[in-house]
Amino acid sequence: IMKMYYFKLAVLKVYNYILFIFLRDFFKSKCIQLLQLLLYYHGFHYCVLL
Repeated sequence: IMKMYYFKLAVLKVYNYILFIFLRDFFKSKCIQLLQLLLYYHGFHYCVLL
């Protein structure tokens, strides 16, 4: 019974780790996309002002 408990714990840890890495990479790419959008947007406004 204890073996099953540790096995479940290990699976949960691996699952959380994969989820964490996936979410981190997902948000990183999203943040980069948002930053690029902001840069393009501000660059456009800057050109209009000139």
